[in-house]
Amino acid sequence: MYNVVTGAKTDETFKDSDMLSLADLIRRKVMLSYLDGDEYVFMDNEDYTPYNLNKDSIADEVLFIDENTLGLQVILVDGTPVGVDLPSSVDLEIVETDPSIKGASASARTKPATLSSGLVIQVPEYIATGEKVKVNTAEHKFMGRSDKSL
Repeated sequence: MYNVVTGAKTDETFKDSDMLSLADLIRRKVMLSYLDGDEYVFMDNEDYTPYNLNKDSIADEVLFIDENTLGLQVILVDGTPVGVDLPSSVDLEIVETDPSIKGASASARTKPATLSSGLVIQVPEYIATGEKVKVNTAEHKFMGRSDKSL
């Protein structure tokens, strides 16, 4: 077994009659507050409680988080933050990509684009630096231009 709070691993044997208690799992809506060394500090949207999570424990989720990311939830086990739950899609700004090609169709070739969070995805040729795009967090793929303005 793996303890999600402490990170400890344990070998345990159970009988078919053993009863296991469920962990007290809570999700709280948060926003990224600031980065403190290797710790990401998230602030509760309702009571402003800070939750610190180590960068290594949320390495996959960090690729989709910047200071404007909405819909984040921190996962608490017995009051201790253990992870971040992402929305199904996030809106991120393109900070670097090749220049857009005039007249490129939506189904044409793609090009790599670096997003504000550091994630690199493939986008259609007509997308330019500075645009906001919607990204699927499960598949790490471009979904379209964001309908939210910068």
